[in-house]
Amino acid sequence: MKLIALVGPSNSGKTTTLKKLGDTLITECGTIKWLKKGKRIYNEEKELSSTQNLMSIPGDLHVKISYNDKLVYINTFGDDVDRVKNGFCSAHDCEIYVFARHDTEQAEDLIEEFMRKNGIDTIYEVWKVGSMKKCENYPNFDKVTNCADCLAIQEILSQL
Repeated sequence: MKLIALVGPSNSGKTTTLKKLGDTLITECGTIKWLKKGKRIYNEEKELSSTQNLMSIPGDLHVKISYNDKLVYINTFGDDVDRVKNGFCSAHDCEIYVFARHDTEQAEDLIEEFMRKNGIDTIYEVWKVGSMKKCENYPNFDKVTNCADCLAIQEILSQL
């Protein structure tokens, strides 16, 4: 399993960036296989067919997207270390786990423990930084509204 963490403080836009990443994957030929919002799990094709825009779903979520013959798990719950930990369990059948996290010692310890137990020696971290101005540099990312999102999504896509 490949781990990709989007790191940043609370309210820095990690959830928004990861939803935009998911929407970009879906737009570029990805398919939602599983979605969890709150306690509700959506895994029926008829339920998922109406969910083609993650940005329209309020709040945090977990989603599995089939993209380029890989199963990608996205977890936007970066403010809650226990939910990051639960995401590791839900992502067990995925090749790539993309998740939000804070830059805290508790989060780092949790991730290091998971990596050690599962024989994973590398994690790719993208830091949520940059200006919040409108991004005009990357026309392919029409759902991206600022340079910080755009750069983070571009970095993550380069790892898929």
